[in-house]
Amino acid sequence: MNSLVRSQNFCFPLSSLPDDVVYCLGQYLSPREMEIMAQLNRHFREFFNSPHLWKDVKLKIRLRGKQIASDAIEILKVRGIRSLEISFLNAPFLNPPEIIQPFLCPRLEELSFPLTSQRSLEALYKAASEGKLKPRKLAFGRVDVYGKLKPTFEEVFKSLPSVEEVSFDSVDLNDITCTNPLAFDVQKALCSNGKLTSISLQCQGAIELSWLKALISSNPHLQRLCLRFQRLADEGELHKVKQGAFSSLETLGLHVGGECYRNKGITCRRLPVPTPVTNLILDWAFPNNKVPNRNLTCLDVTSRPRIPIMFTQLHKFPALKKLNLTGAVMPDEHSLQDFPNFQSLEWLELNSCQLGIRAELHFLSQKVGRTLCYLGLGKIPSITNNDLRDLAVMFPVLRTLDLTECSKITDALLVEWYIKQKRSEWPKLRKLILKGCEEITVDVVNSVRLKTRNQLLVDL
Repeated sequence: MNSLVRSQNFCFPLSSLPDDVVYCLGQYLSPREMEIMAQLNRHFREFFNSPHLWKDVKLKIRLRGKQIASDAIEILKVRGIRSLEISFLNAPFLNPPEIIQPFLCPRLEELSFPLTSQRSLEALYKAASEGKLKPRKLAFGRVDVYGKLKPTFEEVFKSLPSVEEVSFDSVDLNDITCTNPLAFDVQKALCSNGKLTSISLQCQGAIELSWLKALISSNPHLQRLCLRFQRLADEGELHKVKQGAFSSLETLGLHVGGECYRNKGITCRRLPVPTPVTNLILDWAFPNNKVPNRNLTCLDVTSRPRIPIMFTQLHKFPALKKLNLTGAVMPDEHSLQDFPNFQSLEWLELNSCQLGIRAELHFLSQKVGRTLCYLGLGKIPSITNNDLRDLAVMFPVLRTLDLTECSKITDALLVEWYIKQKRSEWPKLRKLILKGCEEITVDVVNSVRLKTRNQLLVDL
């Protein structure tokens, strides 16, 4: 099937993932376009008539200033739509029956709101009261609510006991503390279920560990936790909070520190982040240094300003399969020779790290090279062709290499790898990311594609 199917003014880009198909319904519909919704319905039936395909459909609806056509609603129900993203609930012309109709798809599992407003919660609560809405995953975009909520997040979550995965893109301009009414409501909502397995939370201010501890302790089945915040509100109170709250996690993401952001015309200053914050959190979450934690398989730690790589912390997690240390700095007293020996690491991101790559990349490969499939070395200006010359030997099963904005990488590396060498000596790469590499030319990339019979995807 063509990777881009077009019918009338509707565009359906198909994902490159083999087990996932994504459709975008609706550029912005005009009255004339609404008249052809029946034709679009026939288009769906003709091209995508297999229910086995439709079970993986992710459908996004975006409307601007137009009402929802009834035929469009029927399209949602004609097959088992599993994932739905709706971003028009703020439209003043919509009445409650129109708002909740898209939510009544019988097999709907994932529901996303790019912008979460009071009307979003009202529609979700009313749809849940119909008894037909049983989503497994809820994703709330930027929470844009002010004043007293009715219904509250807690009431919405209690009406949806089937929810297992929740994400909040941005909760509030203020800090996430127990004294913040909105944050307290979100906490009660996340604690009301007791069945959550995944929580993702972005805070534009400080986060309070006691608030976080209450959330974690109320969800004993939690496997994935991703937090993005500016600073700790109670860093000095760590000793008062019970340790070991994260011991059952399989995935942990910590993104700490100062990004400038804008909201409603307000410019917020870059907030300073104390250097040891990430280490303090990991010490609090995984306090036992003698007994390794074999549950955690994915660790994603980034911080602004840059933080030292936590080699002492990494030794706690021998079962890691994915490790992201974007933006980390090599401490003066450490080198890559101190890097833990991960027997099963498959994904390693060192983008923007300040590392001594030249002499130590080969040593790193001795600890992770046998299993590593993805290596991110983007935005490290010190990397040259010589550093990567023996890549095929260092990482024999590597499939993706990210060299974004590595300005010293030139055409000579590609020529040596793919044009001069025998085919049996090529690196086994399937994807090579060279965005921002100014010394790489299109002619050489095309020659490589021809030589590899397009088996190598070069992202230039």
